[in-house]
Amino acid sequence: MTEREALEQGTAYRRNSWRAFLFVLPFLRPQLRRLLLVCLIDIAIVFVNLATPWFGKTILDQAFPKGDVALAMKIAAAVAGLMGLVYLLTGLRNFFYNSTEMLIALDVRRKLYGHLQQLSLDTVEALPVGQQQFRITTDADRIAHMLVRILPTLTMLVEFGLVLAAAIYVDRTLTLIVLGFLIPWTVLFVWVTHYGRILDRRRLRFCELRDAGILQAASSFGTIKALGRSRREVRRNGKISVAVQRISAQGYLILVGFEFVTQKLLPFLKETTIYLWLARRVVFGEMTLGMTVPMIAYLKRLPVPLEKIVNFGCWIWQTMVSAERMMQIMQTEPAVQDKPNAVALQGFSGHVRLEGVSFERPGLGLVLSDVDLELRPGKKVAVVGPSGAGKSTLLGLVLRFHDPLQGRVVVEGHDLRDLERPSYLRQCGTVMQETFVFGGTLAENLLIVNPDAPRMEMKRAIEKADLGEWFATLPQGLDQDLEGGLALSVGQRQRIGIARALLVDAPLLLLDEPTSALDSETEAQVMSTIRRVSEGRATLLVTHRLGTVLDADEIVVLDRGRVVGRGTHEELMAEGGLYADLQRLYRAMPEKVSL
Repeated sequence: MTEREALEQGTAYRRNSWRAFLFVLPFLRPQLRRLLLVCLIDIAIVFVNLATPWFGKTILDQAFPKGDVALAMKIAAAVAGLMGLVYLLTGLRNFFYNSTEMLIALDVRRKLYGHLQQLSLDTVEALPVGQQQFRITTDADRIAHMLVRILPTLTMLVEFGLVLAAAIYVDRTLTLIVLGFLIPWTVLFVWVTHYGRILDRRRLRFCELRDAGILQAASSFGTIKALGRSRREVRRNGKISVAVQRISAQGYLILVGFEFVTQKLLPFLKETTIYLWLARRVVFGEMTLGMTVPMIAYLKRLPVPLEKIVNFGCWIWQTMVSAERMMQIMQTEPAVQDKPNAVALQGFSGHVRLEGVSFERPGLGLVLSDVDLELRPGKKVAVVGPSGAGKSTLLGLVLRFHDPLQGRVVVEGHDLRDLERPSYLRQCGTVMQETFVFGGTLAENLLIVNPDAPRMEMKRAIEKADLGEWFATLPQGLDQDLEGGLALSVGQRQRIGIARALLVDAPLLLLDEPTSALDSETEAQVMSTIRRVSEGRATLLVTHRLGTVLDADEIVVLDRGRVVGRGTHEELMAEGGLYADLQRLYRAMPEKVSL
């Protein structure tokens, strides 16, 4: 399934439950040994529990009638020892079981998150952040909880067989009567699960919308306050939260009736039948009083394994909603991926050439058409044009966020599609329109581009990015917590982006609107820094701020995806045309705001 198909299907994506189960089953394979150990412990506990009731028979039939206190004390000690063994085995079993579930959930989340990282920027940005978070956390946990129960549930068949054999040996008729109570229980459970699956799909969808809305509001809190939309945001979130509550209430009402029948009514009828039947047999001398102890224990235990198996089968059915949602992501083929025989880029000097490149976006048609561009070491190329001209798309092709529909991007004589993308990007210094500052220290924000960089190199990069004075004010230096950049100005953020680019000593510098959010004074300071650090490097500047391109070695003018002008500032001004018109408009603006 392509990324475009995945986005078009959206929440309408459906898959057969069996296919979804087979899709997630391989996540169980790495933990098979641990789960087999859990199963062996379960079987040992079953044998101990089967043996214990027979001590009760011995006490009632032998110790009590004969007044044999010594025998009673021995039996009590034996039962206490067996119960202690059961508690020990249960604790050990729960440790392996729960730790295995966590390992499976970790594996599912790692694979899901890793695949998300491989998808194109357009696709990931089209998925609400809350939806991504919900699927990586909640859905992964649900899938892990289902997978870890498979083998332990199958051991229930062993327990059922042993208990059934013992119960039939004592009283075949009563055993069949007790098994008969499973029929209404199973029918009701399957019915409830069917409707629970429908409600669960709706509930998970609304939970995604709720979480996505909360994350979006948290990241745009200032805008919401400034627009006076706080009440509207509260109402919007309230409507979704009420929808989640109503769906949950519907499920709860069904569950109340189900639990009354399965946990109150049917157990009462079953136990009453057992006691009356056994009392009859004891009164008529067909069974000793002591024999009722193991019989009651076995008959009470007999339906439990089958109930758990049916419960688990229905849980699998319901969990497949989460498996489907995982499949939608995992079966989406990344639009951009390395070829199996891709080679690592070596000896990169910054030479990049776009040859007849065209690119199409769904619903928009061609946004770039037959574009030629060349980046050389020591040369600065600027790309300008009105909004929607295709400037950012061109930069995305150089970064291989997309592959061209026609033409090719050539890097040091290699088609970019034939190279290992990470080996190329590690040699590119990129400063985006808004530099994102991660939570953590200044050092951690720099090391994200070069994890092995020494602290002295980080300090040199900070100095070259004109952050020396600011750095001197930090009490903890490189270990200063930046708190996600909350206390940083826009100019400081951009300079941190420049410092990152310097830290990789990249031969190619890519600048995407680096001064769009800056005032004129800060823009001049940042551009002065950029001019200095770009010396000797191939530089591509994509911008609306036409005052920043005057010293470019070549200016490429885009309009509706086509190159309509090319040359230096002086040459383009002499020619007239679109570039000259844009410059006149730009100079007429008092604050030199972006077009």
